[in-house]
Amino acid sequence: MRPVNSRFLRFFRSAIAIALAVAAIVMTSRTKWEAVATTGVTISPATGGQAISLDATTDGGTASCTSLVGPIITEQASGDIASGTMSLTPPAGFEFCQGGTASVSAVGFSTTLALGSSSVTRDPSGSVSIAVSSASTGNSVGRISFAGLSVRPTNRLPATGNISIGGQSIPSPLAAGGFLSSVPGSATAISHVSGSFADGTVRSSVATINLQTIDQFGNVRTNDSSTQVTLGLVAADGALVDSGGTAYGEYLDCQGGRVATLVAGVASWPQCVVTRSGSGWRLQAISTGLPTWTSTSPFTASQVAPSSLQFGKASSDFGYINLANAAAVPAVVGFPSGGVSEPGV
Repeated sequence: MRPVNSRFLRFFRSAIAIALAVAAIVMTSRTKWEAVATTGVTISPATGGQAISLDATTDGGTASCTSLVGPIITEQASGDIASGTMSLTPPAGFEFCQGGTASVSAVGFSTTLALGSSSVTRDPSGSVSIAVSSASTGNSVGRISFAGLSVRPTNRLPATGNISIGGQSIPSPLAAGGFLSSVPGSATAISHVSGSFADGTVRSSVATINLQTIDQFGNVRTNDSSTQVTLGLVAADGALVDSGGTAYGEYLDCQGGRVATLVAGVASWPQCVVTRSGSGWRLQAISTGLPTWTSTSPFTASQVAPSSLQFGKASSDFGYINLANAAAVPAVVGFPSGGVSEPGV
């Protein structure tokens, strides 16, 4: 037998050592990848957190909570959810309330994904979290489901945003945990937006009046397009002269009538005119369950002055009104073309 070349043996031993080292590095990298990979998770977002009334805010409201359903975080491959803390952070303007649980279920037959506790922990900032005690391995893909979570607003202005899911188990936060939104609370008052009458003769001042309903914090109730508001005219003594909104049409006339329905919280009365003379008039608006709104600036609607004084036979054909008879040739007054004579004049 030919003796083995010592140089060949040294080369062979070196090659084996290198191969073993590379294998060790690959195995170590594989283990580390399984512990941190999170790109494969899918999220079924929490529902039930939309259009939350600001009456429930912690800032001067009832601080009451709105229940959510979910969210659910599902792995696409083992190790997508790493061990460590998983946190759920609400958007600005919201906080999680106390309570809630989390559970693990297998996507297939079984999973090694596990939690340290089923209880959800709330921190002072208003976020909640759970502890993932072990990640899934092999083919044991799992999912984490949340139940019993609830949220509430923390300020007085409407807000929107998504719940973010992150922490040690999801190193790259995912802003898809569920959409939250708050809306103005119940109406507490009617307020003026625009439009007013100027002093002048009857029908000479034409105005489009816009009013709005607001909540206890002054937010316009843009979420209301159904409430009705009636516009009326108040005499100098404070009496609403046409409270029903349909009678006494000679006092206030608006194109489309004087009962308006809110559109995104705003009621409009276009092309309004005062059709009866008087001083100290004010506008007034009423709506069921709300305090009456009255305009602050009084205005005057003066009588229409005659355009001419002439003698002739009184005739309704020419819009004349007989004022006096003198030698069978009565004095008559002619009003301007298109002018309006008030009842009783």
